[in-house]
Amino acid sequence: MPDLMPVIAESAHDPFLLALSLFLGTFVLEDAAIAAGGAAAGSGMGDVGLIFAALYAGIVTGDLGLYGLGALGNRYKRVEDWVRAKAGNRIGEVVSKNAIMLTLTVRTIPGLRMPTYIAFGLLRTPFLPFFLAVLGGALVWTGFLFAVTAGLAQQFEMASDEDKIRLMIIFALGVLLTVVGVRYILSRRRNA
Repeated sequence: MPDLMPVIAESAHDPFLLALSLFLGTFVLEDAAIAAGGAAAGSGMGDVGLIFAALYAGIVTGDLGLYGLGALGNRYKRVEDWVRAKAGNRIGEVVSKNAIMLTLTVRTIPGLRMPTYIAFGLLRTPFLPFFLAVLGGALVWTGFLFAVTAGLAQQFEMASDEDKIRLMIIFALGVLLTVVGVRYILSRRRNA
């Protein structure tokens, strides 16, 4: 995960620059931008409302852009024929019927958003249900991650140096346990 905090810290003196850097950061790594924005807000580096609005706008814009890329592909006969040959009409119907649930689900699973939202556009999934699910899903997910990181940043700012070391050790152990757990689960799936 790239370290966005130096960029955020450099732009913190200018609210517009801070908002712009967070907005654009969502196009690079969405969750990292949310974490950086939450940390900036929790540390008092900027206006919470402006920071959240920039993140939310960037995420929704990116999601709609991915859908648009897929829809744009339908303008080319070769792409449309390839999609129809590979996917057929049945998958388009299934995706359309489950668009809201799929949109909300892929929001929380890293790596699925881009291919899924492009596929929605390619499969001509109705735009309005997709749009509404993006608005709601982004609001809930972004709000959750933003609130957690802002709260953690506030706690970290108020902690003594000794507590900061403890918090960093707890965080490192959490990352280590997550990596070990994911590797264990993946190895069991490969062996099954």
